[in-house]
Amino acid sequence: MLVSRGDFRAGWVDEFECWYPMEKDLRGHDQKLGWLHGVAHGADTLGRFGCHSEVGRRGCRTSQPRD
Repeated sequence: MLVSRGDFRAGWVDEFECWYPMEKDLRGHDQKLGWLHGVAHGADTLGRFGCHSEVGRRGCRTSQPRD
């Protein structure tokens, strides 16, 4: 994984924060497509972000208040 190798771009966190909560495809296996595990990869990415020093320095939003 790029983040665990040390490659990191701050924009990845922002993109992740937009994508992951909105992911609707929670299937595990599709007969035609095979394994679909975007949610699992997202969880792995979130874990790596949590361990990366650059993420800690810039801070992460946990949630935004809704009007």
